[in-house]
Amino acid sequence: MRSIVRRDTGESYDEFLTRLAKESGIETPTRAQLARMDRKRAKKGSNEEWTHPHDPDARITKMKDGRTHLAHKAEHVHAVAIVLSLTRCLWIAAFVVFGFHLLWWRSKGVWVLPLVAAAAILLAPGPLRYRITETFRPDYYSNAERVQMWRVGWQMIREQPIFGMGPGRIEPLYTGYLSPSEPIPAYHGHLHNNAIQLGAQFGVLVLSAALIFVMVLIWDLASAPSA
Repeated sequence: MRSIVRRDTGESYDEFLTRLAKESGIETPTRAQLARMDRKRAKKGSNEEWTHPHDPDARITKMKDGRTHLAHKAEHVHAVAIVLSLTRCLWIAAFVVFGFHLLWWRSKGVWVLPLVAAAAILLAPGPLRYRITETFRPDYYSNAERVQMWRVGWQMIREQPIFGMGPGRIEPLYTGYLSPSEPIPAYHGHLHNNAIQLGAQFGVLVLSAALIFVMVLIWDLASAPSA
C-alpha cells in the first residue's frame, strides 16, 4: 500500500498523510501519529483516488481478515514469477506462447518480439544475462547433460516403444546407455523433458494420450470467447 500515489496530486501515501497532519496543526508528525491519523480516516482505500505508479491495473482490495492490500493482475504476477524463476525452458516456452498469441490475434506486435528478446539480453541484470547467454553454450555442463538425457530417453523409447521401461526404472537403467568415458549426471531419474520421460517410462501410447490431452486443452482455450 505504501507504493500507491494519489491520482490528482501524485503524492505518495506517506506524503499525503504528512500533509493532512500538517493541515491539522502537527508540524513534524511522527510515524505513530501518522498511523493513528490513518486509522481514523474514512474511505482511505478508494481506487478512484489512488493508483500504482507502475501498474495502473492494480486495485486496492480488502482481505477477509479486514486488512487492505494492493491486488495486481494475475498476468503481471506470473510474468514476474517467470523471470525470477531463472528457468530457461520456462522463459522460452512463455516467449513462444506469447508469440503464438500475437500471431493468433494478428497483432503487429509480433514483429517487435525479436527486439524485446535482444533488449532483454542487453539490459538484464548480471545474473539474468548470464543465465540467458549460457543457454547458447553447448559446452555448458547443464546443456550437455540435457542432450545426453534426451539421447538416452530416445534410445529407451526405441527399445520399448509400446509399454516403456516401466515406472521408476529410468534411473537404474540410465548408466547402461552411456559409454565408459561419458560423465554421469548427479540426478538422472528424470530425462529433463516431460514428453521423452513419458515415452521412455510408459511408452508411446501414454505419450500420445498426454499429447492429445494437451492439444485438446489448447484448442479449448483458443476457442473460448474472450472476456
